[in-house]
Amino acid sequence: MLRKLLLFLFFVLFLSVSYSQEPSFTLPSKEPVFSHQYTNYRSGIYHFIDTSFNSLRFYHQGNNTQKDLFYYSPLGNMGAPLNSLTTFSENNLWSYYDYRSFTPYFLNQNNIPFYYTTSPLTEATYWRGYDLGQLFSIYHTQNVNEHWNFLIKYKRLNSLGFYNNNRNKQASFLANTHYKNEETGYEAYAWFISEKMDVEEFGGIVNDSIFEENLESNRILYEVNLGSDLRVMQKREFFVDQKIGLDRLFSSFTPKDTVDSAVTNVSQNQFLSVGHSFQFTRKINLYNGAVGDAFYDNYFLDQENEYRDSSGYREYVNTFYIESKIGKESGLDLRAGLKNLITEYGGPNFQFITNNWGVVSDIRGFIRDRIKVSGKLDYILTGNLRESLLAQAKAELRFYKELHGFGGYQLSVKFPDFLDQFYYSNNFIWQNDFRRITANEIHFGARWKENTKLTITNQTYSNYLYFNAEALPTQTDEVVNVFKAELTQNFTFWDLIHWDNRVIYQNVGGNSGVLPLPEWVSRNALYFYFNRFFNLPLKCVIGAEVKYFPSYFSPSYMPATGAFYIANEKRIGDYPFIDVFANFKIKKARIYLKYEHVNEGLNGFSYFAAPNYPLPDRVFRIGISWRFFN
Repeated sequence: MLRKLLLFLFFVLFLSVSYSQEPSFTLPSKEPVFSHQYTNYRSGIYHFIDTSFNSLRFYHQGNNTQKDLFYYSPLGNMGAPLNSLTTFSENNLWSYYDYRSFTPYFLNQNNIPFYYTTSPLTEATYWRGYDLGQLFSIYHTQNVNEHWNFLIKYKRLNSLGFYNNNRNKQASFLANTHYKNEETGYEAYAWFISEKMDVEEFGGIVNDSIFEENLESNRILYEVNLGSDLRVMQKREFFVDQKIGLDRLFSSFTPKDTVDSAVTNVSQNQFLSVGHSFQFTRKINLYNGAVGDAFYDNYFLDQENEYRDSSGYREYVNTFYIESKIGKESGLDLRAGLKNLITEYGGPNFQFITNNWGVVSDIRGFIRDRIKVSGKLDYILTGNLRESLLAQAKAELRFYKELHGFGGYQLSVKFPDFLDQFYYSNNFIWQNDFRRITANEIHFGARWKENTKLTITNQTYSNYLYFNAEALPTQTDEVVNVFKAELTQNFTFWDLIHWDNRVIYQNVGGNSGVLPLPEWVSRNALYFYFNRFFNLPLKCVIGAEVKYFPSYFSPSYMPATGAFYIANEKRIGDYPFIDVFANFKIKKARIYLKYEHVNEGLNGFSYFAAPNYPLPDRVFRIGISWRFFN
């Protein structure tokens, strides 16, 4: 199998060099050079706001994350739990509470954009839901002056699924700002997030065989496991980071004729800043259930008719740091400091408070515009989380024009989330003393065109945590190893025919039973791009896309905890999920027409995202996105 994989990758690489006509790939700019661009918190690079239309990039954002969900299989509705088809890296040592299978629906510092615009920008997006409902989002950003920008974004989801008790809703509000003045040496980031998500937990259908044999086509008539259960998740977060350059501050209070020339020469190539950041995060996870449902075996707390389980988490994070920028051509940013994390985790019948201190450091930047480097080292010194560690090192080298090579290593030694350590509810009670989870990861690869790359990853886990057949968190003593090869290769012929391909091959070694994954996942699209459609000023993309992975024993989903557990009760997959689409662009408007799952019934009815959770049926969806450059 491995030999076939390597031959396939070599064949695709040969074709890409010979026939692909994609534009050359270049490193993003380190400073704003476009009229409208964005960056992320401390990323150090700016990205041009893409206005092209000859790809499926925006088409893949027609879901509640507004990101590409290639790595997931949603459980039948927008905003539904996400069944992961692969593994992910642990990159945050300072947070110990998440929403498990709903986490990608919530904002974090890695996906908050900070804009720089020469004129105001507004964009509104609408996507039709499944049976009924819609997803709507709108944002506005503009620069107050050349140093100061702000962003306001609102997103609203209201999607009714195909089955009873299957409506999901979410409201998300984001406001952020970024100020940077090179002359004064002052820079500040700030954001405020308020999100609430309501998910009706219907527990899946009772009988899979009725669905697979297509004995009943009306989905409303299917008996579901839970008729009235509801999950409510809320998040509030405030963050501010401020720093001031000491050399600029010193020069502003010192007469120019008294400033030592040596200091002046140094300050032209490097500077030293001091700063402080503060973050407050509050998360709530509430589950409303009905005692009459026979889905759960028993109830630990004596309740009548309905019950309510809840847990909450607060974190206060203060970071005091110094930062230095060295070099003109290299442009390396170094930061080191002291970090304090105070957490409060609890529910109606329990509460835990921890206070932890640690050190943080990182380096990022460019070396002569040919090498992009980044590194990170975080270590918790005191408190309940002491001896936790996160170390990262990454580099990307431009060999020749659009050919780039990259690689990296990461070591994570971290305690499981508090929710895995202790939980007290009506359906589940546990108190664990889990060991720290150690994860080693090494990756390397090549990038030879824009959005075209090959990545090889090897991950090794010690003390891996999973949920067993009883849906209880468990830690294995055996090592778990995951090897992955991911290839993205998009072909373009005559600027008319596009053939997009994305595939992951993965193999789980060691105690593979605790981490079930499909052997490979692929998505392929063939479409035509017309720069002018019937001589009208209208751009058009027409084509079809198929997503496929072979059958495997998928984890099952437990509504009471929002987690997937290893039950080995049903194999899913081995089913091509095919969409046909027609996308149009006229001036600043983009219109998406999508006939999703057009092959329903042609390959049978064994299409599931997880045991008891069928994939969406055939449905026609429409999306509209409109940008206003004022």
